[in-house]
Amino acid sequence: MKYGSYDQEIKAEKAKFLMGLKSHCTLLLGIFSLLLLATLFYLYSLGGILKHYERSEYLRIADFDLKVLETKKAIDSLKIKEMDDELAYRYAALIAKYASLFELDPLDIVSVIYQESSFNPQAISPTGDYGLMGINWHYVGRHRVKDKRDLLTVETNLRIGVEMLNFWREFSRKNTNKGDVIPFFFNHYNQGIVPKNGDYAKKVMSVRKKLALNQILIPNHLLAMESHDAANISP
Repeated sequence: MKYGSYDQEIKAEKAKFLMGLKSHCTLLLGIFSLLLLATLFYLYSLGGILKHYERSEYLRIADFDLKVLETKKAIDSLKIKEMDDELAYRYAALIAKYASLFELDPLDIVSVIYQESSFNPQAISPTGDYGLMGINWHYVGRHRVKDKRDLLTVETNLRIGVEMLNFWREFSRKNTNKGDVIPFFFNHYNQGIVPKNGDYAKKVMSVRKKLALNQILIPNHLLAMESHDAANISP
């Protein structure tokens, strides 16, 4: 009788242990399921974020590629004898790169290059203007590079020139009362703080308008020029 009672106690304890173990396993399984659901939800959300990023990156690259093609089309329309297809594409890619960096219209840059050097990277003017964008050694170049010959390097010259265009654009926005600052920053680019006349801007805008005729998208500032007297562009 004594041994039978002992066996029953052992069985009861064993049953109690098994029930407790089952409860713990159920609890752990529930926690694991919640963690698994949270992980799956996170991965799903991350996948959505990555897809959105990939789409945004694709659109950014596609927009840049379109900008390069439009720029190359503008260069091709100038019909420069020494400009083959590969060279035109290389120029277009660099122009689009720095135009995007400083948020400038590539056609503004192409127009200035054509006016300054006709796309001759080795151009040197009697007044000391060097390379594609006519970077003046005394006023600008010597503060950016160590040697004048560095200004004859295509990308170096282009980077400095676009930087200066951007500087004068912002200067014009702050100091010009006219509604359209586009012609004025061309004048400043060529003649500094106090331009003597608007002749330079007239020449650049003449090229700029011709280039725009070959483009798919015509920039707003060109359309704005239609409401202005083209001859009245001196500050």
